[in-house]
Amino acid sequence: MDLPLLGRGRTADVYDLGDGRVLRRYREPRPALVQREVTAMQALRAAGAPVPKVFDSNDTDIVMEKVRGRAMLDELKVRPWRAGRLGRQLGEMHLAVLQVVTEPLDLPVAADGSTVLHLDYHPGNVMVDGSGAMVIDWTNAGLGPAGLDVAMTWMLMATSDVDDVPRLLRPFVRRLRGRVVAEYLAATSVVDPLPYVREACRRRLEDPETRPEEKVSVRAFEAATAPAPGAPA
Repeated sequence: MDLPLLGRGRTADVYDLGDGRVLRRYREPRPALVQREVTAMQALRAAGAPVPKVFDSNDTDIVMEKVRGRAMLDELKVRPWRAGRLGRQLGEMHLAVLQVVTEPLDLPVAADGSTVLHLDYHPGNVMVDGSGAMVIDWTNAGLGPAGLDVAMTWMLMATSDVDDVPRLLRPFVRRLRGRVVAEYLAATSVVDPLPYVREACRRRLEDPETRPEEKVSVRAFEAATAPAPGAPA
């Protein structure tokens, strides 16, 4: 297939189909993941959430609306002075999505609760332009408490590697990430993530896509953040 490549993820690639559409293609058939993503996106969009429209799907492919703008992560790279504002926007949008009410959905249950969770929400999966933002990549969608999704995002932003960062710039990137995380947590402060930190870390550690060095960071984050077993949340 000779189509313009727009982006590569850890499990799928995105191509430009023209006419305002893109193709998200998994590198190997994953029908359950495709169905999960389509179910979540269609229900959330019908309820007014900022997610792309789905046109068609099969065991490996999803054809969906092309989102304008660029990933918030890329926006941070070119406009690092906007870290605080973007962190707040990241949190405000997450809170708005977590408050969306849909009909009962056939999605995996991550924990007790009926909120539709993204479970991979981070600046790389939020597209921004001058008029707003949109949440993409609902592969991990499930049902559960809002606090679990906030805990997942907190943990992901605190522990995930940012590729292709020169060694001399890493201290600056860490400070930048700290600012984004702080503003994100302030914007989502009505949701308590602490009771769900251990579950968030467990999910990340069991994910085959998590790199060994990221697992070290996740264990350190859990040790520093999660309440001790049996302690009050």
